[in-house]
Amino acid sequence: LCCRSAFLATTIRIRERPDDVNVLAMLRHALEAQRKYHAALVLAKKVVRLLPNDGVQWDRLAATYLCLDRFDEAKVAIERSLELSPDNPVHWHQAGLLAYRTGKIAESLRMYEEAAKLNPYGLNLRLDRAHTAMAIGNDLSSALEEYEVRWDIIYHLSPWDLRLPEWKGEPIDGKRFLLHSEQGHGDALMTARFARDLIAFGAAEVGLVVPDESVRLIEAQEWPRVRALRFEGLSADDWDVQSPAFSALKHLGYRVDEIDPSPYFVAPPV
Repeated sequence: LCCRSAFLATTIRIRERPDDVNVLAMLRHALEAQRKYHAALVLAKKVVRLLPNDGVQWDRLAATYLCLDRFDEAKVAIERSLELSPDNPVHWHQAGLLAYRTGKIAESLRMYEEAAKLNPYGLNLRLDRAHTAMAIGNDLSSALEEYEVRWDIIYHLSPWDLRLPEWKGEPIDGKRFLLHSEQGHGDALMTARFARDLIAFGAAEVGLVVPDESVRLIEAQEWPRVRALRFEGLSADDWDVQSPAFSALKHLGYRVDEIDPSPYFVAPPV
């Protein structure tokens, strides 16, 4: 309701001051938050016309193009932002995002390193650099260690409320292990396979916590001693140790070439 009120107030102000750059930028940001990217693009272009020598506005235009997967136009806008403000780490970060989105992984890492020279403390930059390092895969262990920066951005996972000790790589023989997914559905499905590995490492049972929409899929796998669970209704009495999925992968210590690439899901019956 608060966001909607702010949006309405901004639209009223823009009628009164249609060329006020600050108001235009506020409305563009509000539209992007609502995923109304085409409308946001109209305003981003207008701001750039009003402030053609402002690198920040070119950067925001590039970001809107990226939201629309219009990579060629994003590239032009990013190059202009870097030409105008080469010392702004945000512009190098944006260049890294574009390279990553277009499959130029090594170039992406180079752009992130340029940004880090200017501001090594940017959390989102460090997170995106970790994604890129994982995609390259030369040193998965170090990449996953760098990926721990996500806990400075992700503030809460409900299984933490159980107050169970978090697995740090110690022996788990006979332990009941609660492995919980984090973030989106894709991450949940990518990391579900490693529940089987924890059994191989000695866990007596693994409770695999996934979003509700994925429970039926996990149940259909019939992986020995792996039980599909929802986030609702978890009990600390049922488990000895817990870990978020990517943190568990870090402690499993695999190299990329040690991860079995064969399919690991069968479809549930329809």
